[in-house]
Amino acid sequence: MTCSHPAHASAAHDAPRAGAGGRRAATRWFASAWRLCAGLLPFVAACTRAPDAQPAPPAPPGAVMLLDDEALDAATIDAAAGVWARLDPVASLPHLRQLALTNTLFPLLGARLVDRAGRAEALAGVPEARAALLAGEEA
Repeated sequence: MTCSHPAHASAAHDAPRAGAGGRRAATRWFASAWRLCAGLLPFVAACTRAPDAQPAPPAPPGAVMLLDDEALDAATIDAAAGVWARLDPVASLPHLRQLALTNTLFPLLGARLVDRAGRAEALAGVPEARAALLAGEEA
């Protein structure tokens, strides 16, 4: 027995109800849910850390989070949160930090980690391009 109302489209509402003939359906529903959980158990157990995995290296001083070997410190997170605070001045500090991490810092660090050599090459040309722009030359 399921509920057909769109606002009630959830597993809790789709569970059979006890009543006339409902006990048998409820028993079948819970038995199938139990078999599903038991079937997934070997896969979940296989997702444990390998025994030969190396421990993570120690974080640099002041780091509050590491993404591979790129460290984030509280000052960097709060500086990015300050930019988000200009857009939403009534937001709480934890929410601003969350926005800074998910919308600014994680994409930035991810891009750094994707192509380290390309980033280093692009950064090498920045001083020359900046000097040309300041001098009024076109690149």
